[in-house]
This record gives sequence, structure tokens and C-alpha cells, in this order.
Amino acid sequence: MKTCIILIIILLGLGNASEAQNPSSAPHGGLLRLAGYYKVELVDCHEYVEAYLYELDLCPILNSGLSGQIDFHYINGDLITSRLYPYGVDAFTAEVKQHCYTGCTVSLQGVGAAIKVEFSGFSDSDEDCRPAKGQVPN
Repeated sequence: MKTCIILIIILLGLGNASEAQNPSSAPHGGLLRLAGYYKVELVDCHEYVEAYLYELDLCPILNSGLSGQIDFHYINGDLITSRLYPYGVDAFTAEVKQHCYTGCTVSLQGVGAAIKVEFSGFSDSDEDCRPAKGQVPN
């Protein structure tokens, strides 16, 4: 009986450890990318985006003393830059000025450190991105 209890505890611990190391399990449900010794999560909230900076073990890094920007890339070659504003104690937010971007580059700077990471694979085939019938796409 004691052996069964120990085995169950070990199996539960292994399950939690593997979930914590799964790179697709971003804390806020966004996209997670490696940026040197850091990880950056991007959450698309349609009207705005949120960016989170983490240590490699996904411990959040406070946004105090950091600044940044996000460059939105579009299929027609356009590039629109938005400033990242501190949001709460460990996040950044930026307005999405034009929807239907196909990728973006998040840049964060602090004293003695700069991080730049690209996110790609966004689809412009979303229903909101298609021009209405009779309307010319921009």
C-alpha cells in the first residue's frame, strides 16, 4: 500500500514537471518565443496586444525600468510601429492600429539589455481581414 502511494506521488510530480516544460503552454495562452536568455509571450486581444517577459523558467520579469515597441508586419509590405506601455507590474500593452498583420517584432530595452523577438504565422485570412463585397482591399 505504501509503495502504491509513493508511486502515485511520483507519477503526479512527473506529470506536473512535463507540463511546466511544455513550450506551448504559455501562462496567458499566447504565443511563446525564446529570446536569448529570456522568453517573451505575445497575446493578441484584437484591439490591442499584450507582451510578457519571462526568465527561462517562466518566472515573470517586472516591467519597471523597461521600455519597448512592437512592429506589425503586413502582407503588402507595410510596417506599423506602436509603443509598448507598461501594463500592471509585469506586462506591456500596445494598440493594434491596423488589423490583419502577418507577423510582428517585439523589442524591449532596459539598462544594459535589449531583447528583440519575432512572431510570425499570423493569418490575414481571418473573416475580419477580408474586404466586404464590392470593397477594394487596402
